Amino acid sequence: MKELLKGLLEKNIVAAVLVPAKTTYGKVPFPLFIKNPELVEDADPFAPVMPVSMATQVSKLTRLASPDEPVAVVMKPCELRALVELVKFRQAGLENLLIISFECPGVFTIEDYINVVEKGENPIELAKAKDGIRRACRGCLYPYPYAHFDIAYSFAQDGFYAGTEKGRNALESLGIEVKERDEEAIRKETEERRKFWEEVRKKTREEVYGLENLMSFLSRCVGCHNCKDLCPICYCKECFWESPVFDYRPDSFFDWGNKKGGVRMPTDIFFYHVGRLTHMSLSCVGCGLCEDACPQDIELQRLFLHVALNTQAAFEYTPGLSLEDVPPLTTFKEDEIPELG
Repeated sequence: MKELLKGLLEKNIVAAVLVPAKTTYGKVPFPLFIKNPELVEDADPFAPVMPVSMATQVSKLTRLASPDEPVAVVMKPCELRALVELVKFRQAGLENLLIISFECPGVFTIEDYINVVEKGENPIELAKAKDGIRRACRGCLYPYPYAHFDIAYSFAQDGFYAGTEKGRNALESLGIEVKERDEEAIRKETEERRKFWEEVRKKTREEVYGLENLMSFLSRCVGCHNCKDLCPICYCKECFWESPVFDYRPDSFFDWGNKKGGVRMPTDIFFYHVGRLTHMSLSCVGCGLCEDACPQDIELQRLFLHVALNTQAAFEYTPGLSLEDVPPLTTFKEDEIPELG
């Protein structure tokens, strides 16, 4: 992959590369916008760790305007699906981007990734063996780039295949063999992960069914909103959950105390999570960053994806697969969900 990225820069096929790379002071790769081909040596494109979503970084790069010169972006499949959703919400663009993805083995939490590196082990090989990767990745329903990519890398084939003519032309111009996508291998891997997810979903359904169970599941929440801040789909600049609506006068607490005898603080925890679920579940791609961000280790990803698959099925919508599929929250149909009357 490094040779590909360096070649793209040196032959002026792209003017810059956005890729996970080693940083000067830390052990965890972060997205790096590279202009100098020599800095590609610091790139770690397959690093099995995801401190932030590349979709969010592409949004920062493209939301106000498309880049004047071509930029190659290396993204995991879940990041690419999130980017497709952001494009549909007009929070990002694909113009002048060369999207490079890969068949993702999964990632570790940041803490586990650091431990693996400090032990001198190969994190990529461990991830390919599913040794210690996040539960979200073991149950990933789309561990491969589905659409809207130009180039993809296959570990099984140890080579690249093209998703578009632009991608094929880029590979051929660098003298890189263009392989055919192994659909059967992808099908087997996806089926294995789907079976794992169905077991997780069954457990989740039992744990969160009903108001009391759901409140118990979320009971450790401290109201930090980290899950919202790291979610690639949460993009609002003026967020309702950060608004003065939740700045209460002292008499409000006394009123609640008089009615209930006591009130839990921080307040509005259940309201916050249910609100997030109703707003974000239709575009949730199950990336798991919400759970990674939680300081209380609440297993948010399985809750969100469980609810998301229900809401997405109700609207016959799967996020991140097609730019032509209109997000249900942005449109209205008179005959939608007729069973509600």
